[in-house]
Amino acid sequence: MQHPESSGNHHPSKPALSAEMKACLDACRACTVACLACAKACAAEKDAANLQTCIRLDQDCASVCTALGDVLARGAPPNAAMLDALLGACIASCGACAKECDMHGKMGMAHCAACAEACRTCESACQQLKGVAQA
Repeated sequence: MQHPESSGNHHPSKPALSAEMKACLDACRACTVACLACAKACAAEKDAANLQTCIRLDQDCASVCTALGDVLARGAPPNAAMLDALLGACIASCGACAKECDMHGKMGMAHCAACAEACRTCESACQQLKGVAQA
């Protein structure tokens, strides 16, 4: 005989995300998409050899944003030290990627301009969450 708790019909509810965690998660997901799209578009440019730094920063930023997004998406409050480290890494990678993409965006590369904007939005959301987490 199975107990109701073990029947598979009972699923513990996930804790609700704070507004700051939700904003950061959404920004991480959007930044990942923008960075991967930018890397793909840069690789297809006829001048792709000169865009290797941009492509690498796009890919690295997407990986960091994905990692932070995955941790936040679990819903449970993450370990404070781990969250602080991931937020720091995301802030740094988004800042570096935005700086590089801004240069190309100003030269007419729309995908780089969009990526820079997504990176700045994500960087800001991470800074806000970091401030709340440290309070």
